[in-house]
Amino acid sequence: MRLSFDSRVALVTGTSPTICGAVAEVLRQSGAAVHITADDSTLHDLAGRIGARYHRFDVRDRHDAHEAVRFVIETEGRIDVLIHTAATAEAPDDEATESIDQDNWRAVIAMGVETGFWLAQACAPAMKRAGFGRIVLVASPNGQGSGDPAADTARHALVGVTRRVSADVAPYGITVNAVLPGDIETENGGAREDDGGTNLPRRYGRPEDVAHAAVFLASEQAAWINGQVLPVDGGRG
Repeated sequence: MRLSFDSRVALVTGTSPTICGAVAEVLRQSGAAVHITADDSTLHDLAGRIGARYHRFDVRDRHDAHEAVRFVIETEGRIDVLIHTAATAEAPDDEATESIDQDNWRAVIAMGVETGFWLAQACAPAMKRAGFGRIVLVASPNGQGSGDPAADTARHALVGVTRRVSADVAPYGITVNAVLPGDIETENGGAREDDGGTNLPRRYGRPEDVAHAAVFLASEQAAWINGQVLPVDGGRG
């Protein structure tokens, strides 16, 4: 089954060139007009290479998130797909509840939770008018067991955002789903040895593993999937 995004317009956001870049590349290969929004230039070269458009906005800020969406709509006349990849600031391995500082907590929650909500809020009116929309919120990798209370909290909160927003927009032909990645090799290192599970892959996940899952949820074929949370972790849980 080939997923077609011909004549569809997609906005992909995030701070990491790994998952965000992989999502953008898969969408372009599937025919979508792709806009990439980030608050730095790390994804600028990738956008040029794959034929996407790059815009610099700090989407952690509500105003910038709305401006990013408005720019896409003014440029293309529509927005059909939003995929937000919520990579979060890295915390020390021994970060714990009693030691995390306020700045780190706020930075992680802003990118991991608030940004996805502001972007969904900004996309909703245009998607409602069109009677079609796909919103996919991709959590920070390995947040289910990261050892960082902010990252773990952000992942759980993103699930809540997904389910609440999906209920609000479902009558208008819009779906909202979440992807929860496990360990991704470009974020965490190289291949890993089998840890004893007979059905577990002997490697980290790859950015394209997450990208293909997210892009499927953004497709027309996923029209009957809404408010769901899809772990992409090789069965490691």
